[in-house]
Amino acid sequence: MNFEFYLNQKNNKNLYFDGYYYNLKTLNEIETQWRCINRKCFGICVIINSECSIIKKHNHEKDCIKIKLIKLKLECKKRAIETRDNPRTILTDLSPILNDDEIFKMSRFKTITDGITKERNKQFANFKVEIQDIPRFLQITLRNEQFLQFDSGIFSES
Repeated sequence: MNFEFYLNQKNNKNLYFDGYYYNLKTLNEIETQWRCINRKCFGICVIINSECSIIKKHNHEKDCIKIKLIKLKLECKKRAIETRDNPRTILTDLSPILNDDEIFKMSRFKTITDGITKERNKQFANFKVEIQDIPRFLQITLRNEQFLQFDSGIFSES
């Protein structure tokens, strides 16, 4: 059976295998052990030579919908970076791949749109503009006054 890796919200690698989700437990030259993300469950799987198998059984049902929702969120992030579509358009375009149960389990609309906005803002977090980078005609108003009196942004020295 196939297994997949995906990044969680903290950018740590998680494993999806046979309808269950795992966090990394131990890693050595011979094997990699993964523990179920459900804290009340003691399910463990192991990867040896690119073969994955469950060595301790789970005490809960599989969650096959979650991987679809994770992929949807990753696609939303990708579209947020690559396009300037508004969040509603992105979600509308991606929602036909979900059925009613999956939509019900999905995060609130506002949470997802905030995530799209946050992902876009990450691109500009280290963006710094110097006054000499702004063309002269944009620095002067129609009254021939300097447009930018001072920089009150997070990168200002004062």
